Amino acid sequence: MRQSERKKIDSFELWCWRRLLHIPWTTKRTNVSILEEIKPAQSLESLIVKQKLSYFGHISRKQSSLKKLIMLGMGEGGRRRGRPCMRWKDDIKTLTGLTLSELVRAVTIGGS
Repeated sequence: MRQSERKKIDSFELWCWRRLLHIPWTTKRTNVSILEEIKPAQSLESLIVKQKLSYFGHISRKQSSLKKLIMLGMGEGGRRRGRPCMRWKDDIKTLTGLTLSELVRAVTIGGS
């Protein structure tokens, strides 16, 4: 996820909490005071990261799957000019700090 997407998710989460507490938008309350009142177990962003890693493990453990081939494989052809697009597996690598081969090995060892 990009930083702009994270900010949007955080602002949406706080907007939802304010709606649940029936706090009007004109009331001057800090985000910290809202979170202290609610005391959520997990933030929405951390829940998204957890689900993304869970789905990666689920796909990686399958023996022969088209989804796994697409996720781990490289497409044919060259790339366009400019900065490369952010890929899903690049996001997984930045979240965990491991290379793709280490991730697949960790998933298969942990899943056995």
